[in-house]
Amino acid sequence: MALKIEVITIGDEILSGNIVDTNFAWIGDQLWSRGYDLFWHTTVADDSERIREALLFAAQRSQVVLVTGGLGPTTDDITLRSAAEAFGVAYEHSETAFHIVKRFFEKTGREMSPNNRLQAFLPQGGEVMENDVGTAPGCHFHFQKTDFFFMPGVPQEMKPQVQNTVIPFLQKQSPSQFCYRFFRCYGLPEAQFDQKLRQVEALQKIPGLRLAYRVSFPEIFIKISSNEPGQAEARVVQAAQIIQEQIGAYIYAEGDNPIEKVVGQLLRERKQTLALAESCTGGFVSDKITDVSGSSEYFERGIVTYSNRSKIELLGVSEELIAKHGAVSAEVALAMAAGIQKVSGTDYGIGITGIAGPTGATADKPLGTVHIALAYPGGVKERKFQFFRDRHWFKVFTTHAALHILRRKILGLGKD
Repeated sequence: MALKIEVITIGDEILSGNIVDTNFAWIGDQLWSRGYDLFWHTTVADDSERIREALLFAAQRSQVVLVTGGLGPTTDDITLRSAAEAFGVAYEHSETAFHIVKRFFEKTGREMSPNNRLQAFLPQGGEVMENDVGTAPGCHFHFQKTDFFFMPGVPQEMKPQVQNTVIPFLQKQSPSQFCYRFFRCYGLPEAQFDQKLRQVEALQKIPGLRLAYRVSFPEIFIKISSNEPGQAEARVVQAAQIIQEQIGAYIYAEGDNPIEKVVGQLLRERKQTLALAESCTGGFVSDKITDVSGSSEYFERGIVTYSNRSKIELLGVSEELIAKHGAVSAEVALAMAAGIQKVSGTDYGIGITGIAGPTGATADKPLGTVHIALAYPGGVKERKFQFFRDRHWFKVFTTHAALHILRRKILGLGKD
């Protein structure tokens, strides 16, 4: 029987919408990828009575409860004190917890505030969970038939506690035979991927197979999984082969390899280099490329040539070309790509120019128009797109389009 697992996130800022509850999304993904089902999720304000009610209600229906938030040093951080009241135990000072708090300040060379000493108080009988990157020790507390794991709301502090303490605990309590594959896709909407795979009879006949989609615009993630005893791995391998045969042209990676990492690896393997000339994206593509550690091996430079003057002076785009076709045109994008390739001496050069909006559109160049050009050894080519999005999402979509054009060219996959 599957463990009944619940997540409780605590914080006024979550309920008010001031911050997005990324902790829950991350925890849910960690549990899913190891074969554990999450049954419930509750969000509670920084209110002692509501926290107590949520904890006691969770104890009635769940075997494992992961609680995040409210372990800080301020007056609204009342999670552990509320837990002690709910469980009917003392709220007491822990020398082990105090050592963790003290160690953090010694390591960082900062002076400990009197408020931080409050973070060493735990429900009596609670087991301290290490925190190597912050001041809030976590706490594992067993109440009746339920194991509670109290963790900080700060993601970089919470995640190691989940990975180092919670996941090993779950695996010990309920070893999983779960197996899965995770495909990253680009080029079709979610509904079309679903339609293509639903029509594959061989895929539907695999017993115990679960097929799930997740949209992360402009990409689609497809997960196939099985928890069948003794058969999970074989069934997932069989399904993966079928999916590769059906939609392999749209799958660009597996697992935790985003497009910027995939492109970087291709360039590194071939010892090739890249330079970017961005206008409407304002350096967004360069930012994405440099998110990858070691990108200096293949990324030579990126410049934002936002004005016509910068395109002329820095890239060698002719003034007459801009006057004739306009800054947002295939001709200018091609000149930008060739120009950045020439001045940087790289194997590839990308030029991007477009209308992010909401102003600047014309009858023949509507909002969302963007031209992406790629200069490569032996030639240069351009593609026009229309992304009807706000400025941020326009940049996101354009960035992905540019990187996928580059990926397909490096791999020799023909027409983009």
